Amino acid sequence: MRAPLLVAGILVLSIAWLGPALLPGSLGFVGHMAVHMAVVGIAAPLLAIGCAGSRWDPTPYAPAL
Repeated sequence: MRAPLLVAGILVLSIAWLGPALLPGSLGFVGHMAVHMAVVGIAAPLLAIGCAGSRWDPTPYAPAL
């Protein structure tokens, strides 16, 4: 169940970071904030839920996290 969430998080992250690079010109502040919100609001939770309990989960090795 968590693998699709991890893949979705990686997909959203790659689209958010690579999308503006493919467009000509500057996106300005609005474009920057759209990328920021996609990374922070969508990709980060998907990646965190997708990694929880897997071998990429850092909490068993660093419980302070």
